Amino acid sequence: MRLEIRDNIRRNREIQKEIEEMIKSSSVLDQKGRKILKWRWVLNKALEETGREFGVSRERIRQLEHKYAQRLAEESKEKAS
Repeated sequence: MRLEIRDNIRRNREIQKEIEEMIKSSSVLDQKGRKILKWRWVLNKALEETGREFGVSRERIRQLEHKYAQRLAEESKEKAS
């Protein structure tokens, strides 16, 4: 059981590093988009906490996260084509 937990933790860290690299290398995200996605996806910050950092509501962060995630997905699809 402990080995599985350690493996899961290690794999989660690897995934977070991959996501962070994808965010950094994106050509479709501006600085704000990179920071929001990093806070939410890499640092695992809550909507409320991220909203406080940016001075907006949690709902606005949710909307922005969705918008930037769509841009990232579209870019990824274009690269795969």
